[in-house]
Amino acid sequence: MTRSRRTARFASLVLTAGLLVVACGGDSDESSGTTSGNGTTNDTTATSGDPAAEKQVVSVAYNSTGSFPEPDATLKAAETAFEAANPGVDVELISITASDDDYHTKMQLQLQAGDDVADVMYFSPNWVDADAAAGYLAPLDDALAAWPDWEAQFPEAVRSGSVSADGSTYMVPWSSNDIGIWYNKDVFKKAGLPVPWEPKSWEDLTAAAEAIKANVPDAIPMHLYAGKASGITDAILKTFQPLMYGTDDVLYDTATSKWQPAEKGFLDAMTFISDSYSAELTAPTQDVLNAQIWSYIGPWMKDTQLGFVLDGNWMSFAWLPGGQYEWPEWSDVLGITAIPTQSGGAAGKVTMGLRGPGLVRAAKSDSPELAQKFIEFAVGVEHSLSFSVNSSQLAVRNDVAAMPEYTDRPTVGDFTALLQYAHYIPLTEQNGKVEVLLAGIIEDVALGKKSPEEAVAKYNDEMPATVGAEHYAG
Repeated sequence: MTRSRRTARFASLVLTAGLLVVACGGDSDESSGTTSGNGTTNDTTATSGDPAAEKQVVSVAYNSTGSFPEPDATLKAAETAFEAANPGVDVELISITASDDDYHTKMQLQLQAGDDVADVMYFSPNWVDADAAAGYLAPLDDALAAWPDWEAQFPEAVRSGSVSADGSTYMVPWSSNDIGIWYNKDVFKKAGLPVPWEPKSWEDLTAAAEAIKANVPDAIPMHLYAGKASGITDAILKTFQPLMYGTDDVLYDTATSKWQPAEKGFLDAMTFISDSYSAELTAPTQDVLNAQIWSYIGPWMKDTQLGFVLDGNWMSFAWLPGGQYEWPEWSDVLGITAIPTQSGGAAGKVTMGLRGPGLVRAAKSDSPELAQKFIEFAVGVEHSLSFSVNSSQLAVRNDVAAMPEYTDRPTVGDFTALLQYAHYIPLTEQNGKVEVLLAGIIEDVALGKKSPEEAVAKYNDEMPATVGAEHYAG
């Protein structure tokens, strides 16, 4: 399919169906070479060099949010470099401006249609298992086994964490992330709180928020994500799970491969959320329910309007040079500390390890070998470094993690140190459905529409149908 035919078909589908459908890759033969770890090609060019020959096309779809630099910046750099290294190849970037959930919905519509899909897609790890089980994604095991970088540069924890429930790997990750507490030292000093701050229990979190409310009335004491509008995973990964995994309970038992019923730890986490919101220690409801709440944290911190927030290592992107809320002093004013367990305990600290986004290949790609070649090029050392630095995310490649351009940045060491306390939710086909159920429950508890006890009952009542009785231990 030539570019002109593909463009015409794209326009026709948009006009007739009202759906955003991305273009498919080219139909010509793929190159069979390999890519080295530094992002340079070792093979011959993709075509015979005849300028009259039709170019091979590899299409790459990704989500662009506008204010966030990635993956837009790195994919554009990879496009230019890949085309320069492979004459006769055209990388067609398809940028879709949408929320994560809407972007995934658009990708699923294309994958279900099956005849007009992007060759490569930027994907969240939470989407992989279900889409792989549906036959939408190509397993990458054979290709990765032949790629030296996979074993040499990606730690075993990263490789094993990328394996789906069926035993295959479908996504090459670009980064990793975890959750900690960002706090404003100036707000803490005004509130009479210690700096540096190392909370030992949930009681310490509440006490700090109460001190800020009493002594710094112009500041929001703390922010706990609880609304669905900004994306269903915010309230789960940044608030509920770090709290619950600080108890003795878990959501999913890896030994039995079963989802666990809500018990005391679940109830206690919901109670902490409920108590914090009812005591007005959190952001106003109208902000919590705003789809753009994540974008408020940067200016709130910069303007001394927020005491602390449970959020990810990537938050600093807003304050970096060229960021939306550029703030040269951010690393001096803000502190990082670990989320405490409920009562201290032996470990005393907890975080949720978040598998970062990465690149997948469509099962019905027209150019599978060229698509794989682009994936390996884009996650090579040069572009992986770019992605980690631009997005303030943690590196997954050993070589990148040792580079001064990566290690010399503020907070990188703090968040990397938290990974030793990380819990990971397994990638299962049921994750998405469980997230939808949990997100609704968390929002209802925060808004006072459900008591913590009612939240437990709803979760336990609906889980058998949500994940299937065979996957539930209740």
